[in-house]
Amino acid sequence: MNPFVEGGPSFRPPEEYLATHGVTAGAGVEMHWHVLHIAPEFRQTCWGAENSYAPGYTAPGYARNEAVFLVGVSFGGPPYAARRSRASLETKA
Repeated sequence: MNPFVEGGPSFRPPEEYLATHGVTAGAGVEMHWHVLHIAPEFRQTCWGAENSYAPGYTAPGYARNEAVFLVGVSFGGPPYAARRSRASLETKA
């Protein structure tokens, strides 16, 4: 099991009343079993101010914060941490 954290900017195409940029942070764990890699994670996005012509107006049904739970699945190769440590060993040799 390899825990990980992530973060960075988020962008989406312009739509009426929705912010086009925000900040995302997440955390999860990568697990592997034979050639199967599973990486569940929790991600939180805080979007900027809405694109509105009326200051203080919030479009009904839209929230500025978005939380999601994701599960990544991949096949083959060693887990990320093993690839990273192997690469560092190869550069030292």
